[in-house]
Amino acid sequence: NVVLVVVDSLRADAVGPQGSQPSVAPRLDRLAADGLRFERAVAPASWNLPSLSSLVTSTYPWVHGQGAPAGTADVTTLAEAFSRAGYRTAAFSEASWPLLERGFGVFEKTAGTDLFGDPRGNSAATTLAAALAWARKDDPQPFFVLVHTYEVHSYFLGKPAHHAFARRERPAYQGPFRDWGIRDFAKPAGPRVIDALLGANDDDVAYVRALYRGAVAEVDTE
Repeated sequence: NVVLVVVDSLRADAVGPQGSQPSVAPRLDRLAADGLRFERAVAPASWNLPSLSSLVTSTYPWVHGQGAPAGTADVTTLAEAFSRAGYRTAAFSEASWPLLERGFGVFEKTAGTDLFGDPRGNSAATTLAAALAWARKDDPQPFFVLVHTYEVHSYFLGKPAHHAFARRERPAYQGPFRDWGIRDFAKPAGPRVIDALLGANDDDVAYVRALYRGAVAEVDTE
């Protein structure tokens, strides 16, 4: 069986093997310690649509054409390759893109419609639970399953568990980010996150980093 877990926007320095101390991800650290770790892995693009499309096709963005200005090559996806090799295949993702979906026997988008406006709209707990339920089916056929979560990407939504972690790590902090959460469904979240962080002082940034670490810890727990 092959399980591919993608934690969207996970920074290398947020986990123990890359120097995060104290580590908030003991389970991920254990996987790294027991397995093979690539220290010079470079994303093929600066954002997730083309990067994930490259991950599932082994091609560059200008070849597969997803999120890039050129390329509509006839590419084979991981799911198609595994299917041809006799595997049953499934993906459980909080995003839905053409090459990410293609070739899977089961594709389930586990996030709600307001991914970046509703703290309950995406959850590693929901996504991983769905993947586990599928993988545990009594079937002798080997499987390939892709699990993709936005839990860490969405630190700026101000989920209660993330804030609880940040307050434990930075108990003295009383600044404007203590109850921060961008939840307006009508406007893009990105520009407002950037505007908020551009006005942040050192204490604010330290708290926001703790909020992010709380999101990493949540994924690790799941």
